[in-house]
Amino acid sequence: MPAKCRVVVCGFDPMLVRGYLKTGARALWWYLPDEIYEEFNVKSGYKVKGKLLAVYNPRGEVRYAHPTETFEWAPPVSAPSRVVGEPFTWETSKETGLAVVLPAQTIIKYGLTEFHFLE
Repeated sequence: MPAKCRVVVCGFDPMLVRGYLKTGARALWWYLPDEIYEEFNVKSGYKVKGKLLAVYNPRGEVRYAHPTETFEWAPPVSAPSRVVGEPFTWETSKETGLAVVLPAQTIIKYGLTEFHFLE
């Protein structure tokens, strides 16, 4: 069942994230909302599919996700006329199905840190 949610990115200090990306270690993740976790009985290693609609930085500026284009940061009121979104398939962590690990490509593309929000 589809659900739209805004989640906070969790992880390590931005300087550590750069090193973890180079070594292939997981650097950033986000937690599934409890309702979704319980409804789908998510286990470790499951794949979570969805669409990344937007990325919010710590200043509240938003960047709308698109599979091929890159966007500049903009105030949240300047939403696009249609929701595009970037499809994703991300795995849950080895320890628990509650944490969804962000792949290195996504972290690099959007310049993510533990101070960002995903929608």
